[in-house]
Amino acid sequence: MLRQIFLICALLLGSIIELLVGPTASASVPAALAVDLSVANLEMTPSIQYLDNATNADNSLTLVRGRRTTVRMSIGVFGTGAVAGVDGQLEVFINGVAMVGSPFSPENGPITAQLSPVNREETHYTLNFEFEIPGFSIVGPATSDVKLIATVDPAGTIAESNEGNNSMVLDHLGFECRRSPSITYVPINYTFAGETDPANTGLPSVIKMLPGIGDDFIWHTYPIPDPPNYYAAPVPALNFSTDVDTTSATLLNDLEATRALLFPQPDYIYGWLPGNPFFGNGQAAGIGTGNAAFGNTQDSPNRYQRTFAHEIGHLLGLSHNGSLLDPEVGFDGGFLGHEVTATDDCDASGVQGTKCRTLKDFMFAGQLTTAAWIDPITYEFIAAHSLVQKLSCSLITPPFLSLEPREFFLIPGQFVRPGCEAVDCCPGCPGPGFLTHIYELRGPVTLTPENLEGTRRIELLDAEGKVLFAQNFEVSFDTTDSEEPANVVPFTLFVPKVENVQQVVLLSEGKVVDRQVRSPNLPIIRILAPKQGETLKDQKVITWEAEDKDGDELRFSLQYSPDGGKSFVPLAVNLTDQKFVLDPSQIPGSRGQAGLIRLIATDGLNTATTEVNRLLVSGKPPQVQILKPVSSVAGESATVRQGSPLILIGQAYDAEDGFLPEESLQWLIGEKRLGKGRVLQVDTKTLPVGEHKITLTGIDRDQNRVDAAEMIIINDKTRSE
Repeated sequence: MLRQIFLICALLLGSIIELLVGPTASASVPAALAVDLSVANLEMTPSIQYLDNATNADNSLTLVRGRRTTVRMSIGVFGTGAVAGVDGQLEVFINGVAMVGSPFSPENGPITAQLSPVNREETHYTLNFEFEIPGFSIVGPATSDVKLIATVDPAGTIAESNEGNNSMVLDHLGFECRRSPSITYVPINYTFAGETDPANTGLPSVIKMLPGIGDDFIWHTYPIPDPPNYYAAPVPALNFSTDVDTTSATLLNDLEATRALLFPQPDYIYGWLPGNPFFGNGQAAGIGTGNAAFGNTQDSPNRYQRTFAHEIGHLLGLSHNGSLLDPEVGFDGGFLGHEVTATDDCDASGVQGTKCRTLKDFMFAGQLTTAAWIDPITYEFIAAHSLVQKLSCSLITPPFLSLEPREFFLIPGQFVRPGCEAVDCCPGCPGPGFLTHIYELRGPVTLTPENLEGTRRIELLDAEGKVLFAQNFEVSFDTTDSEEPANVVPFTLFVPKVENVQQVVLLSEGKVVDRQVRSPNLPIIRILAPKQGETLKDQKVITWEAEDKDGDELRFSLQYSPDGGKSFVPLAVNLTDQKFVLDPSQIPGSRGQAGLIRLIATDGLNTATTEVNRLLVSGKPPQVQILKPVSSVAGESATVRQGSPLILIGQAYDAEDGFLPEESLQWLIGEKRLGKGRVLQVDTKTLPVGEHKITLTGIDRDQNRVDAAEMIIINDKTRSE
């Protein structure tokens, strides 16, 4: 309103001047006063941000080092209408030093600047800049002190009445260290005979599970560094042949056991189903209490990417909510055309995408990918989570937590939802709560923390009934990606091994609901094939013989070590058969003849193991991927505006070596070496306009070299989007 009053006054002044000095002077003065541009505000958005919020300060959400950040510059326009051809620049200083490539051009400039107030839901009503504060290799504190100087019309190409208000400074912005949790995934070979839709049987789509695709929603929303530590477990697919609608808890128990037998051990494990055979879309093993989840690969319409983020959210401790983004607006910035979807932007023509106020937080159950984003409360919950905290950015954080091997009990079981007994929603379940086969194991593990307010309890007793160890815990029935609760939920406890345990007792609300009593004899087992010193190639049937003198029902799990027992991967868990068909192409190569297969058998509490060693398995090359930039449109190249930073993100995972170190990843553009690492920011002012080939080379410790390549287009700086 004040600017409109000022404009009227200016026009009246022009009329007065015309009366005094004639028409020659009056023709120039109003034209000079008719346009004035300024920087109205700056919005720092890694995916969501507070701006003009009644209760929260502007730009007060956590900013993360190593994560791509978008700065949206709103242009103040004083005049009679929109102004075309408006461009800008952004200078970035880290701890007082100009960032390489600064000042940056906006991805989408020049734009037509609109009269204030600007609608945040329109992508091209703001100039949108992108950069990434390095996540490591900066000596100093965990928080980087960042200063921004944003300038509209830096070249002075638009005649204005006042050039003195064309810049805005934001100083002392703190970018904090964070850690990306390690999440491994396994395909689920679903063979339930009663499934009538062929799309829901067999193995899931390999493409949909890939890093940069399966985890895409997490990448775009979670406050963690680029890229997420998400990778394919070097293990065979998990076979599952019973109805997942009624035995989902068993599937989660199997996934927990699979993770427990992995050395090194990831934070979480996720199983991908083919299509969507599960009524609840996906399910987690608990709310802040489990380490395993599974979900669908449904993409017509797209559901699977948000379900993945939803179930990992449960594992982090998030419950269902009914939140919308409103009054805030999300932003899917910096991914060069590879957005979560192409249809959920408020500005459908945008290269980058605003996320509407009406979108739901991804913990709102049952939503499609296109209907969801992340709200500020969920964002800050994750940013503050202990699993993503990091004290220093001066060193590269390994993807796996350092855990010392120890002896422990793996205690799995399930609880049936109260009221289910009336409709028998758990066919074959022995009671309202029950234990399944317990394992005594040794390996690196994080023990289950006690929940003092938990209504469930496990007790380890000696022969006289004395309690040797006890721990309270809790389960939740609201861990599916659906408004319907689960009928049966799992628990898997990792507790320290204590001597002389004769009984494991399960209680619910103070009442004993099940117990497992140790029988007198250990299972007797012997591996029949393969033989010691054998070379494993093609398909190999692993067979064994087993006997239990007490007549107990046995369960079998298989592990493989490529290095004589220093690291392990599971081959199968909780088998009832005494054979398993192994495809050696799915497991790590051995270090010489240091391959080892371990058979583990449990009768419910007694655990026996045996091994066959000196096995030879051929090595595997690394899997190398360029994750960003890639185009979401098949056959088209990703584009970046000259003057904007080109942020290259890739990774290489090797079955034998794990994530390849930074120095083993080499970036090239054409034949020119750009640098090393998973993330590299390139100054595009040093690159010519046109199409370029980007190559990422990964080299493992056996000197296997694998290249990945993508084409990108550097656009002319003056070209408007």
